[in-house]
Amino acid sequence: MDESNYSPKSAEFIKRKFKRFLDKSNKKYFAEKTPANCLRIPFINKVFPEARYIHIYRNGYSCINSMYNQFYLKEDKNAYLTKNKSVRSKRIKEKFNKLRQIHFFELHNYLGMMFDSLCLELGLKDRYKYWGVRIPELQNKVDSLSTEEICAYQWKYCVRYANNDLGEIDGDRVINLKYEDLVLNTDHELKRVSSFLGHKIARPSRIYSLKSYPENARCKPIINQEMMELGYV
Repeated sequence: MDESNYSPKSAEFIKRKFKRFLDKSNKKYFAEKTPANCLRIPFINKVFPEARYIHIYRNGYSCINSMYNQFYLKEDKNAYLTKNKSVRSKRIKEKFNKLRQIHFFELHNYLGMMFDSLCLELGLKDRYKYWGVRIPELQNKVDSLSTEEICAYQWKYCVRYANNDLGEIDGDRVINLKYEDLVLNTDHELKRVSSFLGHKIARPSRIYSLKSYPENARCKPIINQEMMELGYV
């Protein structure tokens, strides 16, 4: 999604939705953290030209492991492959709620994807080989790749799109944070973010411990270039 997807009507619709949320919560600002927005930065920048971007990046091998586990841990109620009926029922309701957030004139772009998603939740269709961000460059490669390799490509292209598109935005509206630094030096990094936003950010009540994962031989050729660019290699 890029600037070509922009229209005054869709922008007005999106802004109205967020304003309603802010008014209801009595807040002045909002933060949007949908991972797929890595692929939508030009569009978002067109809709919200005053937006600020907090770009948090993480070691590729850690992300791959996390995505892989989210897919395959069947006993986890949040896992993509869960067979828990109550969880699936909840997710179906969430999908219909998402439809309400889409502008009427944009619905045709989402109905096919939503129909497939509902069929998957109802068990009427085999589940996809992977979950999460749909990468355009990945669609014709899926059947020939392992799940770990697919996760590697997802990470690779999200990093590439985010770096390229954020590079086109004024530097004073973008801050880059290394996830590992955020965990290990939380107070220092939060001061950076507070200074960047011009508002004090409260320290979270819970900070997860940092886990590291070894190199994956299958994934290394896929992500090595981005790992080098981010300073992990």
